[in-house]
Amino acid sequence: MAGGFRSFNVRAKLLLAFLSIIALSVVLVFFSLRAIRTITENKTINEKLENLELQLVRQELAMKEFMYEGYKETAFQESDRSSWIDTLRKNRAQSLVVLHFLEQRAPEHRLRWQELGALMNEIDLEFDSVRINLKARGFKDFGLEGSLRQAIHAVENGTTPVNKERLLTLRRNEKDFFLRKDLKYQDDFNKNMEVLKAESDPNSPALVQLARYQEQFNTVVAIEKRIGLRTDDGLRGELKKELEATKPLLASVKSQVMADNQAEINQARWVLVLIFFAQLVLGLVLAVFYSNAITRAIREIRDAMQQLASGTFPQKLHVKTQEELGQMRTALNHLVDQMAVATQFADQLGNGNLRAQYDERFANDVLARAIVRMQTKMLEAESAQARINWTNEGLARLSDLLKDDTVELRQLGDRLLHLVVTYLDANQAALYVKKEDELLRICTYAYGKKRFAEETIPLGQGLAGQCALEGETIFLTDVPNGYVKITSGLGEATPTNVVVVPLKLKQNIFGILELASFEKITDLKITFLEKIAENMAALIASKQANETTHRLLEESRQKAEMLTQQEEEMRQNAEELQAIQEQQDRQRMEMQREILQLKTRLLAFEQRHAPATRQTDL
Repeated sequence: MAGGFRSFNVRAKLLLAFLSIIALSVVLVFFSLRAIRTITENKTINEKLENLELQLVRQELAMKEFMYEGYKETAFQESDRSSWIDTLRKNRAQSLVVLHFLEQRAPEHRLRWQELGALMNEIDLEFDSVRINLKARGFKDFGLEGSLRQAIHAVENGTTPVNKERLLTLRRNEKDFFLRKDLKYQDDFNKNMEVLKAESDPNSPALVQLARYQEQFNTVVAIEKRIGLRTDDGLRGELKKELEATKPLLASVKSQVMADNQAEINQARWVLVLIFFAQLVLGLVLAVFYSNAITRAIREIRDAMQQLASGTFPQKLHVKTQEELGQMRTALNHLVDQMAVATQFADQLGNGNLRAQYDERFANDVLARAIVRMQTKMLEAESAQARINWTNEGLARLSDLLKDDTVELRQLGDRLLHLVVTYLDANQAALYVKKEDELLRICTYAYGKKRFAEETIPLGQGLAGQCALEGETIFLTDVPNGYVKITSGLGEATPTNVVVVPLKLKQNIFGILELASFEKITDLKITFLEKIAENMAALIASKQANETTHRLLEESRQKAEMLTQQEEEMRQNAEELQAIQEQQDRQRMEMQREILQLKTRLLAFEQRHAPATRQTDL
C-alpha cells in the first residue's frame, strides 16, 4: 500500500493531504461546535438560575416591605390591593417561567426543580396566610384595629361616667403592645380592664363596649402572635425559614451546573487537543512525502510577508510540519496574530473601551507592553476625569441649590444635608452653626427625632466642638459605641465611618458639617466635603450678613422715622416761635404808637398850660 501511495502523482498526494486535513478540520469543528453549544446551554441555565435567585430575592423584599409597611396602606385595607403584592405576584410569575424553562432544559435536576417549586408554593401559602391575618387585623380605622378604636371611642364619648385615668392606662397598654410586641402589655391591659370593670357601675352601658374593646384587643393580640411577634416566630418565622431554605438549594444547583459546565469544557479541551495532535501527526507524515511542497510553502510565506509589508493581514498559514518551514509559518502566524490582536486592542481603545483585556498569549511582547502602558495611562486619565466630573457635578448641584436666596437657613440646610447624604451614599448628617462660643444644630438628616435638631454644643466639646475649635477635618473609621446611632425600620446600629468638616471661610469658622455612614467614606468624598464646606460657610456668612443688614436697615428705618418726626416737631416749634415773634412785633409797634400819642398829648398839654404858669410866676 505504501508503494501504491508513492506512485500517486503530486496532485493526487496534495489532494489526499488536503482531504485528510479537511476531514480532521471538520471533526475539529464538529466537536468545537458541540462543546460550544453545551457550554452555551450550561451558561444559559446558570444565567436563568441567577435570574431565578434575583426573582426570589425580590419576592422576599416585597414580602418584608408588605409585612412592615404595605399592609398599613389604605388601598390594601379597603380593597386588598397593594403595590408590594403586585410586585410579588409579578416576580412569582416570572419565577415560574424560569423554573419551567429549567425543567425543560435541565431535566437531570428535575428533583431539585420540583423541590424548589414545592418550596415556592409553600412560601406563597405562608404569605397568603400572613396577608389574610394582616387584613383581618386591620390598621387604624380598618379591620379589628378599627373596631377596637370604635369601641374605646364609644366608651370615651359616652354619657356614662368612666374612670378616665384608667381608660388612658388601657390605651397606653394597647399602644405599648403595638409598638413593642411584648405580651406583658396584654397582661397589664387585661388586669387594668378588670379593675376598671370592677370600679364601674354593673348596669352601665359602657361595660358592654369595654367588654367588646377587651375581646377585640385580645383577638388582635392573638392574630399578632399567629403572624409572629418577632421575625423568627409564627407565620413570619415559617416564611423566613422557607425563604432561607431556597438559598442553599439554589446554590447547590448552581454549583452542580458550574461543575457540569467545567466537565464539558475539560472534555471538549481533551477532544480538541487529541484531534489537533492527530491533525499535526498527519501533516508531519505527509510532509515526508511532499518534498516538492517546499517551493510552494516558501511562496506562501513570501506572499504572506508581502501582504503584511503592504499593510494588510494575510490569511493564517496552515502548519503541516515542525521543521524550519513549519516554524517559519508558525512564527509568521504568531506575528500576524500579534499584530491583529494589537490592532483590535487599539481599535477597542480608540472606540472608548478602555477596560478591554489584551490577549494573554501576546501580553509579554514589546508592542503589547507599550499598548498596555498606554491603556493604563488612559485609564488613569479617565479615572481622574471621572473624579473631577463627579466633584464638578456635585458642586454644580450644590450651586443650583444655593441660588435661591429667599429660602430660610434651616430649610436650606435640610436641602443641603439631603443633597450631601444622597450624593455621597451616606446615612446620616447634621449641620451646626456657630453662635458665639457654642454650636447650634439647626438641621439634621435621618437623626430619628426632629425635635432634637436644635441641640447646642460648647466649643471644644465632642467631635463637632473640637473640630470647630481646631478648624480641621476629623475622620473616624473606628466609631465608639453610643457616639451616634443610625436608625431604620429594621433597628439601629453604629456607623463605621464619621467625618466632621469645619465650615471655614478665610480662617473663620461659621459652622460644622457632620456625616455618618455604614459605607467607607473615601478620600475623594472627604475632599468634596471640604470643597462644599467653603460654599456652605459662605452661605452661612451671607445669611448672617443679610440678617445683620436687615436688622441695621430696620434700625435705620426706625431712626429715619424718628428724625422725620423730630423734624416735623421742630418745624411746628419754629412756626410757633415765628408767630410769637410777629405778635411781639405787633405789640411793640402798638406800644410805640401809644407812647408817641402820650408824648404828643403831653406836649400839647404843656403847650396849653405854659402861659398860665408864666403869669402866675409874674
